[in-house]
Amino acid sequence: ELTVFNNSDYLLDEVSVELQIMKPSEQPLRTDIITIKNIGSNKSITVKVPDSQRGIRVDYRITNIESKQFEKGTAGL
Repeated sequence: ELTVFNNSDYLLDEVSVELQIMKPSEQPLRTDIITIKNIGSNKSITVKVPDSQRGIRVDYRITNIESKQFEKGTAGL
């Protein structure tokens, strides 16, 4: 499972997270991009991620965050 927390005051329309599944040899087994939509302000969403038989660790990084509410709120800056 992957849980994404939104600690902001804005709705997050879309968040993309790159998951890298690592082999026992510390080499990447595969990379998945998980996209989660509509995370409310100060909320979290948990989604199921693909299973792996050989992976021993998961590295992750957020690759994209989109929020129309945030863009509108900062347009005058």
